[in-house]
Amino acid sequence: MSKLADLKAAGSKEELVAAQEEAKKAGSGGDFPDYLRSEIEVSKWGPKGGQKVGESVYNIFDIIPYMNGEYAYLWGREKGKRVYTLIVWTHPKIGAGEGIVICPKKTFDKKYAHSCPICEDYERQIEGVEYSQEKNSEYQKIRTKLYPKQRCLYNVWVGTTQEDLEKGIQVFDASYFRYESKIQALAVTKSGRAPTPFADWEKGKSISFSIKKTGNNTNDLEGLKFENRVDHVETDEEGNDKEIMYVIPDDILEQTLTFDEIVLIHGDKGGGEIDWNENYQTLYEMHYGEKARAARVEKEEAKETSRQRGARTETKEEPIKDEPVRSGRGAASSDKGQREESGCPVGTFGKDNGKHDECSDCVKFDMCADDNDKNWKEKEPEKSKDEPVRSGRFGRNRG
Repeated sequence: MSKLADLKAAGSKEELVAAQEEAKKAGSGGDFPDYLRSEIEVSKWGPKGGQKVGESVYNIFDIIPYMNGEYAYLWGREKGKRVYTLIVWTHPKIGAGEGIVICPKKTFDKKYAHSCPICEDYERQIEGVEYSQEKNSEYQKIRTKLYPKQRCLYNVWVGTTQEDLEKGIQVFDASYFRYESKIQALAVTKSGRAPTPFADWEKGKSISFSIKKTGNNTNDLEGLKFENRVDHVETDEEGNDKEIMYVIPDDILEQTLTFDEIVLIHGDKGGGEIDWNENYQTLYEMHYGEKARAARVEKEEAKETSRQRGARTETKEEPIKDEPVRSGRGAASSDKGQREESGCPVGTFGKDNGKHDECSDCVKFDMCADDNDKNWKEKEPEKSKDEPVRSGRFGRNRG
């Protein structure tokens, strides 16, 4: 089936209502943002506000549904299901470049959540600091700088201006608190019936609001509401006006982006696979800067020197008595007992290498890694039964 046929297939409306419930639960817990890949081919949209204090500007748009992709499993979602938003937690203004990165600890489903060095720094800095709601307090300064922010990505078709309409699909990177939580509240019907399927392409609703300038760097969102998708008004023979609704056209539906496939997850190796050690190291170096990168390079050079020395030992015709012959990465096969005796404070030596936060700073990391390599060569690890079969990351079908 084509992308368009998949979107319109039976059961799609129920899937969109389920997606609304998922987004609701998640809330309880110009240029593109840095956490989207640069390959995307549409523009980013942001609501327009007043130029002078007290001035308001009206905005209106439609949220367009899309299909889950190859990386949806990280969010606990099923590939091929219809959804209307991707919820992520981001760390803004990271490092000297003030980049934006996805938090691997807060963003993904618990099954796939991983350690985040920025969250670890937050926890260290906030420990022992007295809680306060005062904006300029030490507590709030640390939280504002390091605690991740919840964001939502939408495919939107904007009707604010004719220029917006002609642009087709645009990406709206929005605050969960400011937009999605309020949209969810609107969708709940007082009668207790099913929530309003606002993202449905046939019978959905437009979303409108005004942005009022309240200060030099502040504005308020006012009057957020659902509106009928009115194309035009016809007058019948009796003089009565009748609103004629529009449905989202096929060419707009086909422009939608599959967000789980275009968000930038550091350590992505393609085919649905993430190198989480690389993810952690990249975020660490972005956060701590050049000193962290220099330390990593120095450590890698020291490892390479150690491997070379091991290789030279291997070529000796008559090794010194009692000195084991080394092979591979320079690991001494006869000193395995010595390594096991050294122990592991958090797991099993030679088996749990790289699986714990403490591994990155452990002085016994290399010895443990050597034994770990041997264990893997002796027995090929079994793939988890729960691990989905995945193919390439860029599986977008444009028709």
